[in-house]
Amino acid sequence: MRFLRRLVLVFVTFCALGTIAFAQTYYFRRLPKMNYPHDDVAGIDIATGDVDGDGDIDMLIGKSSGWNDTLMLNDGFGGLRPAPLAQMPMKPRGYVSYSVALGDLDGDGDLDAVFGTLASSSHGVRISLNNGKGFFRDAGRACLPPPRQSYVPVNDLCLSDVDRDGDLDLVLFLFVSNASTLRLWLNDGKGNFKDVTSKQVQSLSGALERGFLKDMDGDGYPDIVFVPPFGAGPWLYLNNGKGSFSDASRVRIGNRDPILGPSIGDVDGDGDIDIVCGVQSVSPASMKVWINDGKGHFKEEGASRTPKGSENFFPLPLIDLDSDGDLDLFLIRVHLYPKGTSSRVYLNDGKGKFSDASRRWFTSYTSERLQCSALVDLDSDGDPEFLFGRHIWRAPPTRHHWLFINTHHQICAPKEARRGVAYPIEIHGQEKEVVALAMGLVAKRQYAGSLGTLGLDLSASVVLPGTILLRSSGTAIVSLAIPRMPSLLGQNLYTQALFFDFLNPKASSLSNVIHDVVK
Repeated sequence: MRFLRRLVLVFVTFCALGTIAFAQTYYFRRLPKMNYPHDDVAGIDIATGDVDGDGDIDMLIGKSSGWNDTLMLNDGFGGLRPAPLAQMPMKPRGYVSYSVALGDLDGDGDLDAVFGTLASSSHGVRISLNNGKGFFRDAGRACLPPPRQSYVPVNDLCLSDVDRDGDLDLVLFLFVSNASTLRLWLNDGKGNFKDVTSKQVQSLSGALERGFLKDMDGDGYPDIVFVPPFGAGPWLYLNNGKGSFSDASRVRIGNRDPILGPSIGDVDGDGDIDIVCGVQSVSPASMKVWINDGKGHFKEEGASRTPKGSENFFPLPLIDLDSDGDLDLFLIRVHLYPKGTSSRVYLNDGKGKFSDASRRWFTSYTSERLQCSALVDLDSDGDPEFLFGRHIWRAPPTRHHWLFINTHHQICAPKEARRGVAYPIEIHGQEKEVVALAMGLVAKRQYAGSLGTLGLDLSASVVLPGTILLRSSGTAIVSLAIPRMPSLLGQNLYTQALFFDFLNPKASSLSNVIHDVVK
């Protein structure tokens, strides 16, 4: 075995055939060999997290009535596969999983699942507990508070420790107009919930769309930001430090307009949480951006911070798309709006001013109407991928979900690793970056500080001689020759790159890991 390892490393080291550049297309791309099966029905909501404890990000997709919710497990390299049916309990008949969240509800250290449902039942919430290995069981109704009404459609839900007692509590946003629509359930630490809405939440009526829990006024306690569907917002409910909430919207935010969203995060880099929302309008408009003064008072500055022509776009959670350390905007046009470009990327200059970079990031695939979406780093290279589900009534059969890989810093092998055949590796990066490639026989996940995640076992790996300077296209192909050796058959081959930026060394990073089995 040692001899074989040395032999493989020697041929990899000395059999490079050269490099060529090719034209870069878009950063978000569908890549060959990325394992993501197209599902038979569109999802309604997506939650992400490491459900099986193997160190990578998995995905839970809530679905409509008649289809069970789908758990997608990460293969460790960014590919997703459906988990066996035994890992996710069957959904009761008639339930629509309209919202999904993952969090440790019972204090055992793994991620449990909470579903907000639209169903003609006495509870709008289902809870499934994780055994630590990604196998879920229905917790039943014993852990839920008694129902307050016969029909409770939950449009969105959030998990956070609102009373600072060390466990995750639950805030529900209901899609009804004849009852209190903002609900607070406190956790006893073991995953049993008590409804304290009437005592601890200022009464609110009218359907609610979407919300977040985050410390908005700098006192260390999570507050609630939310919007009604197609109504005026955003609303802000402040936490008094004991888990009780009161409306501070008029004083802290001011006039409310018809909006889409919200999305929250520190857009201007000053250490507090700002609010970004889309605008419902028939004429060109900018996004709405409320800048926080650090104490929970907001000033709307969207016209000076976002491009005009942003109307009727829904902001996804703020995230760093281009690995420059600030939060960017990813916008989707939901299915309720006319067809056209349904996704946009606005990049942040670090001070909260956004510019449209969509043409550099998207292909024509993203002109579909979207039902659900997620931005999450699936391949452990430090930048987020984009997964979306098309609107269930418009998507062609078996083409409801798509996975687009963020190739801002990415390597991929479009062909299989075969003996006696050239093995090309595509490199996607930025102009003037220097790239070094390493290959090995054993994968081993290790934290590498600011560089990201090292995915190779260095004791069974070798760095290819020389480096590659990326030209104006930011791309290159390295072609390797694999000998016709019987002993290579079935060997695992792992490849990873280091992107080094001489102009900004702090921006240097490790890529994803390619895994192939020699055939």
